[in-house]
Amino acid sequence: MQNLRDKLLKAGLVDKKSKKKADHEERKRRTKKRQSGSLKKDEDAERRAEYERRQAEQREQDRLRAERRKAESQAEAERLAAEHAVVEAAEREAQRKLQEISRARELVQASMFLPKTPGPVRFHFVSRSGAIRHLDLSTRLIHELDRGQLAIAQLPGRERWGLIQRDVAEQVKEVEPALIRFFAPDDGQQDLAPAPDPDPARDETPAREPRRVFSSQPDSPGGRRDR
Repeated sequence: MQNLRDKLLKAGLVDKKSKKKADHEERKRRTKKRQSGSLKKDEDAERRAEYERRQAEQREQDRLRAERRKAESQAEAERLAAEHAVVEAAEREAQRKLQEISRARELVQASMFLPKTPGPVRFHFVSRSGAIRHLDLSTRLIHELDRGQLAIAQLPGRERWGLIQRDVAEQVKEVEPALIRFFAPDDGQQDLAPAPDPDPARDETPAREPRRVFSSQPDSPGGRRDR
């Protein structure tokens, strides 16, 4: 286009003023075109930058959510594991206690004895149900009970009681105290309280026989009450 105007100018077909005006318009057009293209590129770049920024923010939010879910899942797993461990420990402790109680009862069962011949002294004690029961013992056995060398034990069930040695009583008392129905203190100085007159309908004992009673704690409320 510029060459054509130069040729026309040389040929005298256009004057210099018209040529300058045309050149000015051409420069404006080209400048506008360049500016328009540059503006578009800038706008495109801004849009790409904004898009990338939003994408980066979304990725960061996704990462934070994933980490939060992972932390929550781990915390929940740890909580459940801790609860499971507590339950398992409680079950093991309960099982251990049951085994100890079972061994204590087996020990009493194997160690318990009664004199072959009833003695002249009626020794009263409190059974697991809270009822007053008695053993007819010799004065030697009474003395050993008084000194804590012997104890009276009762297994669950009706009339399953007898004498056990001190060492057995000490072991059993630590595990299941309710099995021990009478066990004198270590010093053997326990005062012996006279028994109240029993109900004649329940217990008939000759008047000449001495009566002595030694109380122990009955089973706790709600516990098994075996006679």
